[in-house]
Amino acid sequence: MMNEMRHVHKLTIILYVFQGIKASAWSLIVLLFLGAGSDLNQLLNLPFTSFQLTLIILGVFLLVLIVFSWLRWYRMTYQLVNDSITIKHGVFIRHDRTIHKRRIHSINFTQSIFHQVFNLTEVQIETAGSDLEVDAVLKAIPYQEAVALKEKFLNLTNTHLVEEELPIDGEVEAVDEEQVEEEQPIIKEKKISIYHLLIAGATTGRVGAIFGIVFLLLSEIDNFLSEGDYERVVDWVSAQSIVAYFSLVFLYLLIVIIIGMIGYVNRYGRFSITRESEMLYIERGLIEKKSLSIPVSRIQAVLFKQNLFRMPFSLGAVSVELAGGEKDDKEAMQTVIFPLLRKKEWANFLKELLPEYQEDLSEMNHIPRKSFTFKALRMTIIYFVGLGVVHYFYSELVLVKLGVYLFALLGLYLLHRIPAFRRSGEQLVMQYFQVVMLSKEVAIVKKKDIQALETQGSRLARRLKLGYLNLSIMNNFLGRQFTLGFLSEEQLEEISEWYISGHHD
Repeated sequence: MMNEMRHVHKLTIILYVFQGIKASAWSLIVLLFLGAGSDLNQLLNLPFTSFQLTLIILGVFLLVLIVFSWLRWYRMTYQLVNDSITIKHGVFIRHDRTIHKRRIHSINFTQSIFHQVFNLTEVQIETAGSDLEVDAVLKAIPYQEAVALKEKFLNLTNTHLVEEELPIDGEVEAVDEEQVEEEQPIIKEKKISIYHLLIAGATTGRVGAIFGIVFLLLSEIDNFLSEGDYERVVDWVSAQSIVAYFSLVFLYLLIVIIIGMIGYVNRYGRFSITRESEMLYIERGLIEKKSLSIPVSRIQAVLFKQNLFRMPFSLGAVSVELAGGEKDDKEAMQTVIFPLLRKKEWANFLKELLPEYQEDLSEMNHIPRKSFTFKALRMTIIYFVGLGVVHYFYSELVLVKLGVYLFALLGLYLLHRIPAFRRSGEQLVMQYFQVVMLSKEVAIVKKKDIQALETQGSRLARRLKLGYLNLSIMNNFLGRQFTLGFLSEEQLEEISEWYISGHHD
């Protein structure tokens, strides 16, 4: 049955419609506004009211979208032949693609609510090619068929035990049980409890984004309320005591944190990661379920990331940088393989699931003290030059301005203590602070995965024998760069010599 050319499930038509609405949302809004305006009616002299014209535009848009979605479904077929899959699609331009199992790196599943109702799943197939898009997507096929497809193309570790020919005389030789156990792949699994998921949701960096969104909505509340209602709300808030203000702020923070927790639990609920042979399998999601398969060979770096909320508690998430993937996939740039972990547990996590990246993180080489002196001097010059200009026009609050400088100096000192590195064997460990993301990260990179290594520094930094280290790896075919500074000249030479020696062995 699977060897026949067949269509994906008809649910794909509905999914294409939703996908088209999402992609054309802004264009549709513009059309609806044009239809709702009376100027268009007068300009074209149409015998419709604005409301009728809006309904006509919406109806035509949906009709065209539904017809086009049906054509996309009808023109898309797939076929499994021996050890390959052939996919044909395209409404106006026909695309035929055959993918052999040797080229397949990963097969991932995604189940939305619609998929789960009909026991279907979306299948994404990625190969070792250099395409920026996912190589093949089957929008909706039966889940059991998808599992069989995945087992056929990926889970091939024990097939030789089944397909091995018997002796001609029909006798079966005795098999050593210990030898069979050694040949079977070792499977290790790790899950996360709902308690840790709630903590992860409460400390996720997205809580800050939710704060901003809620604050923006509150700042525009006068546009949603009538003038009388808005004045009554303002009068009520003004009449409250300080205790009531603190209670409202506490309630606001609580609601925002709860929203973050719900979103995180929905995203990473039922999370599990399994290591089998040279593959990592991840299952996660409550409403939208995802099943990811990650070849260990695609991993370019392993990271332990801590945002500002998690740093005081030594908590963080484990993620990996992958070579290949879909350029429009938000997760392709950095895939989370464990949502929350204590830093002291990271070494044991690597030992169990990624022993190739096992590393002793207790001893790190920190950047020299003179780098803090250099950065403090640079910040002082910039700050007081700017302060002089501000003070010329506004000479008040001198103590406050001085306090800001001292606070910035303290922050600079705390940031100075973060950068560190460690090289051992074929791996380089880097610890740094991401200013843009306001997060502390530890990255482990193998020498063979480093695409380029560069040292640089300004004239003043070079006079002080300081410089930056820039390291590039493959990520989503676009590359990812790590920067570590300011290192001493001796440290930079040590890393450069380590990279050059035996790099091509």
